[in-house]
Amino acid sequence: MKGKENGRREIGSGADHEILTDREFELLVLLAEGRTNQELSECLSISINTVKTHLRNIFNKLDVDNRTQAAAYARETKLVR
Repeated sequence: MKGKENGRREIGSGADHEILTDREFELLVLLAEGRTNQELSECLSISINTVKTHLRNIFNKLDVDNRTQAAAYARETKLVR
């Protein structure tokens, strides 16, 4: 993660970096804690469909296929603890 600017967090480096929005980052932190989609929805006061949309965006930006890989990536790169 390079930094935070205007509600967005950069991940990666150089031309390969992507931007996570604050909401996507919030969701990633909760995801890494092992929360279900229902719990994510309740914690963030958003619909399940919105959770799924954010998850797809996160997976694309982190270049992973599922929530387990996303959580592992976030821990390995120190995005979350």
